[in-house]
Amino acid sequence: FVVPYAHKSHCLCIKDLSKSTTGCNYPEVEFRDDILSNLPYYNASSLHRHLFVQGVDWTLAASHMKDKPLVLTLGDARPCVGKSSQAPCGAMVVPYLNTNPEYQPKHLASLSEEWWTTRPRLYSVGAVMGRKKVLRERMQFLNETKEILGGSSLGGLPIHVINLRGKRKLARQDEAMEIYRNSTVCPILAGDGCPQKRVFDVMMSGCIPVVFNYATSNEEGWPSWFKPGACSIRMTYPFAKGTFFGDAKAGIDWESLVIPVNGTCGFACMKTTIEAVMQDTERLTEFRRRLQKVAKLFSYGLEVETNGSVDAFAALLVSLK
Repeated sequence: FVVPYAHKSHCLCIKDLSKSTTGCNYPEVEFRDDILSNLPYYNASSLHRHLFVQGVDWTLAASHMKDKPLVLTLGDARPCVGKSSQAPCGAMVVPYLNTNPEYQPKHLASLSEEWWTTRPRLYSVGAVMGRKKVLRERMQFLNETKEILGGSSLGGLPIHVINLRGKRKLARQDEAMEIYRNSTVCPILAGDGCPQKRVFDVMMSGCIPVVFNYATSNEEGWPSWFKPGACSIRMTYPFAKGTFFGDAKAGIDWESLVIPVNGTCGFACMKTTIEAVMQDTERLTEFRRRLQKVAKLFSYGLEVETNGSVDAFAALLVSLK
């Protein structure tokens, strides 16, 4: 049984919003009376057969959603203490949605290997991000782009960075996608939380993500791309290795898809790390081939003709199995 749960809509519908806490973590009785009591087949024996589709990322989810046996969520999901080779306790991380027709699985599959690997890019580094004061990494990058990357070009190609300032996004989403498609690498700097939609957008655009890599996370043996000791990549990104029950080798090797900059070194190491990849044509091409292999898994087939194709829905079914 699939149970879509519109978390934010429920927040607006509860009787006394003044009682809700940060993230709208309202009393469990509201959830039980408004939602669970209206599920005709929901009981103790069928609990593990109900898949809750959460309409918000894990961090903002109501606490009583986090103990359900099967939940689809945006990362980062809860870590499994002492179960590093097991599935993530029933919480399955899914990609963010991109409804742009050019990012449908059928279109992504139709793109040639040349498009992914050797076609000329206009920019060395491409980025579109805002400048909220609390997001210190982004603030520093936007304020000191030329100092960090050594000028207005890198590896013979111009750097193209758009500062959204107080806005969250461009008026036209396809403008940002066009920048990503024409960029060699795209920095992914820490946002409000661990998961970021831009990770999937840049990968499906054929742009190699650049992340700050921290050796320690909240899971032993897994790094974090957010901050030291924080959310592990296994719990933040979908279909990752180590999340398929009984098969530790199955899944996406996320570390092979990004250019990791030593998080302790920070911006001081960003330029040299990017240059090392850009100057190695073979390595650059291999990065792009890996993106080509996994891109369809981040796209939800919303068109009739994509039925049966390999996409995020198909990967999700494998995860459920």
